[in-house]
Amino acid sequence: NYDPEFSRVILKDDIVVAGANFGTGSSREQAATALLAAGVRLVICESASETFKRNAVNNGLLVLESLPLVHWLRARYVAPNAALTIVTGLEAHVNLVAGQIQLKDANGKQLFEGSLPRIGKAAQEIIVAGGLENWVRQRMSAVA
Repeated sequence: NYDPEFSRVILKDDIVVAGANFGTGSSREQAATALLAAGVRLVICESASETFKRNAVNNGLLVLESLPLVHWLRARYVAPNAALTIVTGLEAHVNLVAGQIQLKDANGKQLFEGSLPRIGKAAQEIIVAGGLENWVRQRMSAVA
């Protein structure tokens, strides 16, 4: 759901965790670039629009699906009448090569460990470059 307070709550380097059908109807570039402008580089959701996922990668935003993570966070943090955006304060350790995520509390205690989809080499390169346009620019300058 749309949260009018989201832009005031989100901080640079936060990971956004969302529910089902994330990005549905949002295949335009602006949906991904708005999150990137807020400093978000990773979205983990229950499920996402394939069109949005591809568009997000093209802009340097990684969108991954993890049903177990979303369900664990929902059970732990979402109560009746909870705010639409909840900041957990947890620290995430994400290993995209191994396809793993760990969540730790402020004391370093591990609270959750789960798997994430592994990212192919091409998508990794595009994300690291900051999007498809930057990736192409880097490739062209390497050849010239």
